[in-house]
Amino acid sequence: MIFSALDIIGKEKGILENRKGLEAAGFWERITNSFFCPRNPKHTFTFYVPEYLFLRSVSFCEDISEELERKFETKDLAKILYEDFLEHFKKKNNLHEVYKKLTIRDLSPSIIKPFQTEEIYKGVLFEEQRGFQKVKVILSHQQALKGEFILRDMLDIYQEHQFTLENILEITYSNFIDDYRKGLIKNPIEKIMQYI
Repeated sequence: MIFSALDIIGKEKGILENRKGLEAAGFWERITNSFFCPRNPKHTFTFYVPEYLFLRSVSFCEDISEELERKFETKDLAKILYEDFLEHFKKKNNLHEVYKKLTIRDLSPSIIKPFQTEEIYKGVLFEEQRGFQKVKVILSHQQALKGEFILRDMLDIYQEHQFTLENILEITYSNFIDDYRKGLIKNPIEKIMQYI
């Protein structure tokens, strides 16, 4: 089973196999390989959030930009919220809590695949037709791998779960913005800025 559209665990296996094959390689071959196959590449993930929450997140990011006096975008917010998710998990190490948070806030209709579809109707993605906006975020290989490992470990307890890394990104992002718009987060700008 894969745990994201990019299958980071599968890529990690390939990286490890490649490293084993280089044990007998010469100096220049290793340097060339490290240049073309970096150990910690960046990966771009795409997820979708309801349009209203997306618009609220853009407004929130503009508020942060004013405080920082530099550009702060939705991709930056998504990355910080994912890092917070990983940090929270590292402190608590509770797969039951993660599963509960994901199932409570799963935004995907049951007919949609666990990660976003690529069905296109007249050049428009299905998610965009149903009022969702696309958010892209760039994560390091290690950050993405940690999320996939959490999902893989969760599979041992909840065999029926079909969550992906994109679902984690979507749900943590949507939860934060929804709580922000309802006034449930005290000092939200300060909370985000502590990660910058």
